[in-house]
Amino acid sequence: MTTIRLETEHGDPRAVARAVAPDNTEEMETKVDDGQVVTVVEREDIESAGATADDYTRNLIVADELLDAL
Repeated sequence: MTTIRLETEHGDPRAVARAVAPDNTEEMETKVDDGQVVTVVEREDIESAGATADDYTRNLIVADELLDAL
């Protein structure tokens, strides 16, 4: 099992976490902890974990940009 923990800072971490949460799979958990969006990805192999983390990072960027535009 491979685990990746992503900790990111945003102007409105709760809104970003809510925006990306629908994209979570059963192997992912997103929460706000100490003002950061924290996502843990657990996958069977490193390739899948890396691909999931990459996709999720892109989702975080889009959510952040959209919230900034509002």
